[in-house]
Amino acid sequence: MKINIFLFEVKKDISEKNRRLFKRIVFKHAKIAAKKLNIDLINIVIYPKRDLTIPKVGSGGFAPNSEWIRLAIDPFRKEEDIEYIIKNIIPLSVYHEMNHVARWSKPGYGSSLLDAIISEGLAIVFAEENWDLFKAPWAKYEQGEIKKYFEFLNKRNKDQDKNYNHAEWFFGKGKPNWLGYKLGSFIIRVVKNKNPNINLLELVHMDSKKIIKLSDMNIIIH
Repeated sequence: MKINIFLFEVKKDISEKNRRLFKRIVFKHAKIAAKKLNIDLINIVIYPKRDLTIPKVGSGGFAPNSEWIRLAIDPFRKEEDIEYIIKNIIPLSVYHEMNHVARWSKPGYGSSLLDAIISEGLAIVFAEENWDLFKAPWAKYEQGEIKKYFEFLNKRNKDQDKNYNHAEWFFGKGKPNWLGYKLGSFIIRVVKNKNPNINLLELVHMDSKKIIKLSDMNIIIH
């Protein structure tokens, strides 16, 4: 297992103390995730840049393929807030993005709306199973809320599934905020409850349509 961590130097940076802390925390949790997900090589870029973070959270993550991850943090926060984010929120991001990395190596993130919903759901569930000090807002929902969201999903224009608007379905650009994340995490939780003999790594390497079928839910697949 090889984990390479790169800390970008920027004009508005975090303190040297927090840079060392960030690297230590990321390495610790990336190593745990890599072992669980059978990842033998990962490159992780730490980028202090506000524009790449979720505003109310102060951090962000991105995994574009099976080889690297970008983790961002807002350097304009107070020193103690940055330390809190690194210690309490960044580990969740590491597990989330490492799950994406593992999925990229097999079926891939996917190119359709349902592929993305399943990929994000897998990452959310894996992250929360390995880190419980931060409860992500994109993974919280009420039963009544989720029922409405599934009605919303089944009424979608199925012909647009391969050309869906990611910001619209996942970041509230015209639809409820975190919609795709909440749908995905709910589906994966249902699948795991109904199929306790299937471990999460098997699901990570499984086609999204098969995962949806395992949920035994009334989800219309185009």
